[in-house]
Amino acid sequence: KQDMASTRIGDAWAELRRRMGLLGDGCPFEVNGSRVVRVVRWRDNSAYAFCVMTSLQACYRSWARTFGADYTAQGELFERLTEESLAFDGWTTHRTGWSRTKMQKITGVVSSVAAHIEEEVMANGIPRWTKEEANEAGLDVVCSRPFGDGRGGRPLYFVQCASGANWEDKLHTPDLNVWGKLVDFSNPPLRGFALPFALLEQSFRHASVKVQGVIWD
Repeated sequence: KQDMASTRIGDAWAELRRRMGLLGDGCPFEVNGSRVVRVVRWRDNSAYAFCVMTSLQACYRSWARTFGADYTAQGELFERLTEESLAFDGWTTHRTGWSRTKMQKITGVVSSVAAHIEEEVMANGIPRWTKEEANEAGLDVVCSRPFGDGRGGRPLYFVQCASGANWEDKLHTPDLNVWGKLVDFSNPPLRGFALPFALLEQSFRHASVKVQGVIWD
């Protein structure tokens, strides 16, 4: 109906202006009256362009399938983008996500994570609580705020990076109960969740309840 169409268009313009305000000088477009105007080339804002292309897959799945069925490269790129963004925001980061260029099994992942956050690996935890094919056990990026004393007990997030249309299926990962059996934490980590598109308020609230941590969209 015409009234519903008008409301939806109004909501779209309001959302574009809201994003302009949030992004500030980093926004690659301007809203001039009833026009959206590009202010930089996509090659000069490749991170934003990548997130836009990735988020379109959820809306246009038939079109996205023309890219092929293997999303490994996309996932690795988004993990790298997430790590770089968190580091730029002041976090100390460590990327663990499995990829074809980084095929590390769970034993190596747990050891590297424990070393990074200056904690100890639990004796016999890996064979008792995980499978050999677990890879990274749902953990893509570790981010923390270390202190200068070289001890654990720091603000700590274990982050899942979800760049596909099935992102809602991953809101409960990584499983912090399992990780608590693998690393002897001074204080347990919280869950973080990163995705390449912006969630509207209601969707953000629903996802936050399931993540029980921080969402970076």
